[in-house]
This record gives sequence, structure tokens and C-alpha cells, in this order.
Amino acid sequence: MAEKITLEEALRENKELKAKIAELTEMVNYLQKQLFGKKTEKLSAGQLDLFDDKEQETTPTNDSTVEKLTTTVTSHQRKCKSKESRKEWLDCLEQVEELHQLSKQELTCDQCGQMMTVIGKHEQYREVKLVPAHLCCKIVCTETARCEHCQDPETGNDVLVQAKTPQPLFPHSYLSSSVIAEVLFEKFGLAVPFTRQTQYWERLGLPITSKHMARGVIEAGERFGQKIYERLRQEIKAAPVVQP
Repeated sequence: MAEKITLEEALRENKELKAKIAELTEMVNYLQKQLFGKKTEKLSAGQLDLFDDKEQETTPTNDSTVEKLTTTVTSHQRKCKSKESRKEWLDCLEQVEELHQLSKQELTCDQCGQMMTVIGKHEQYREVKLVPAHLCCKIVCTETARCEHCQDPETGNDVLVQAKTPQPLFPHSYLSSSVIAEVLFEKFGLAVPFTRQTQYWERLGLPITSKHMARGVIEAGERFGQKIYERLRQEIKAAPVVQP
């Protein structure tokens, strides 16, 4: 009797396991179809039972593909860019003229062989030209004047006067204000580190190291940035209301 009950239990358990396997297999197939299968807008039978009759009347209940909704877009015309705007910003740039002259052969008249007279020029087109950065050595000189009618009463030498010159940003250094300004712009405006800027300056012909640039930036900040900061601080404190 015990063996018969055990067999019945085994059969029942086997039946339950088969049903569970079938259910899980169906679930796996459904999930694979949802993830990897072709997406369609098909409705199965009885899928709309949860909706009311009014919704079922306006929604197809068969397995046919749901019709795609179309939206009519009103045609429009794209506004062309105004030629005046192009002319305006071209006029704001520095105007550099490039004149192509006639050769001696072209100036010779084909009819009589006499030389023709140039009577004018004609503008053919305008374009933007990029002038690459380049370095030059600026020699700061002062003008000296001498009085032809006077002499120094003490020494008897000529009376001379010399023009004044502005002090260099960094005495005895080739780091000028224009160079340090470009270094600051590249560093804090374009986020270019000093080590990468050395390649840029080497291509221009300036042998400057990252340490040299760092020292120049720090010294410029201490000498000039601190003064600007203090002036801004005074202006803010003098205001009637300080906005956070």
C-alpha cells in the first residue's frame, strides 16, 4: 500500500513539474520574442476584454496589423540668409587688398600693338583670410633731442632730452604682455595645460618651458591680479546692496 501511494505521488509530482516546465518555457519564449523578436502592433483575441464596448468599437479586435497613424505637416519655406548680414560682418574685418596686375603682354593692344593705359580696378570677390600667429622681436627705442643753442652750464655738454618708455612686464625676460596674455587665454579660456602649450610655442619659434609659463602666470597674478581684485572688492563693498 505504501508503494502504491508513493507511485501516485510521484506521478502527480511529475505532472506538476511538466506543467511548470511548460509554463516557464512559454514565459521564456514570450520574453525572447519581446526582446529579440520583430515588434508588431498585433492584438490577440480577447486582449481587449478589459475595455468597455465603446473602446472596442474603435479598436480592431482581430489579428490584423493596426493601421499606422499619419500626420500631415504643412509645407513651409526656409528663409534664405540675407546677403546684407554677410556684407556687414565682412565690413567689420580689416580690409586687405590683393591686386592682380596686368602683365606687359596683356597690356599690349591686339589691334594696334600699342601699350594700353590702366584706367581702374574691379572687385571680383571677397573672402576671409586667416593670418597665422607669428612672433617678432620688438625693439623699444627712445627718441633723443639736442638743443642747438644751449649747453649745460656746469659741464659744458649739450642739453639732451630723451623720451620716456613704459616699463616691461618682466624685466630681462622675453615674456611680454602679449605672450603672457595668450598663455592665460590658452590655459584658462581653452583649458590647454602648460605642457601642451610648449609645443605650440615651439612651432612659433619660442623656446619656453611649462615651468617658465607657470612662474610668469603666478608673478603676473601677484603683481597685477591682486590690484584688480582689491579694486573690485572695494567697489562691491561700496555698493548699497551686495547681491549674493
